[in-house]
Amino acid sequence: MTIKKLFRRWLERRTQRRSEYLLTQKNIYIFPSKQGFFFLLMLLVMLITAINYQSSLIYLFVFMLGGVFAVSIWLCFFNMQGLTLRLSEMLPVEAGEKVTVNVVADTAGKQRSGFYAAFEVGPESIWHMEQSFDVKVQTQSFERGVHSLSGIRLQTYFPFGLVRAWTWMWFDEAVYVYPRPLPSPENTSLERNAVSGSGQISGQELDNVKAYDKGDNVRRILWKHFAKRDELIVRSPELLSADPVHLEYDSYMRFGKELALSYLCFDVFELHESRLPFSLSLPNVSVGEEQGELHLRRCLRALAECA
Repeated sequence: MTIKKLFRRWLERRTQRRSEYLLTQKNIYIFPSKQGFFFLLMLLVMLITAINYQSSLIYLFVFMLGGVFAVSIWLCFFNMQGLTLRLSEMLPVEAGEKVTVNVVADTAGKQRSGFYAAFEVGPESIWHMEQSFDVKVQTQSFERGVHSLSGIRLQTYFPFGLVRAWTWMWFDEAVYVYPRPLPSPENTSLERNAVSGSGQISGQELDNVKAYDKGDNVRRILWKHFAKRDELIVRSPELLSADPVHLEYDSYMRFGKELALSYLCFDVFELHESRLPFSLSLPNVSVGEEQGELHLRRCLRALAECA
């Protein structure tokens, strides 16, 4: 393990996860950059030359450039000092997709620029804070479940690139990763309710179909019909009634836990986009009968948390 990783692990152990970070002298670290080390080496060579040749002009340049280096340390620190950073609301993420978070800054009314933000694992994002107070930072994908975010590094080389100031932040936000939606090889919940005549969906839903057109939502495709007849047809959600549907884990339990959750996730999106009220019943949690964006998020979080 490298010195950088050891230092990061040590910081993580002594830093408490929180929802908001205020950058001060206690959590900002400064060190010369690669260019800064070459700059200092050049100053050392110039100083030795000035001593050997007793050149006042070279002495002048050494002290002037040394002053520039010292001032750059202060400017670099004050570019970060006083920043308040937090994450905007995180939405559930599909399994296998890269997680992207939105970091928001409060600049305390000061002009700041030249920042770079990145997770421990993931690409670095350039943050022009003078143009935008938020930046999207991407990290790796996760399997289904609830995960903690890894550390986010914020750094700057302002103003001359001679010194680097950085900090690490570990936010207490959890990442809810729901299963990848998959159409069931059997009838979906919508079809089962229509066939059974249970009263959860009325209007003979199986008759409310049309040929697939480019732009139709793929979640409304009747995949079982496609497998049998090689014909793409989709449901017409505007023809469906708003009677509630009850999604139950037991209906898919024979396929195994992960597949069952993927099939339920597909049904959840299908019903949400059809604007139908529905409830979700899982082994460890139940989500009541509702509809709308907030209800969708609750169901996706329940699917992520299902043990």
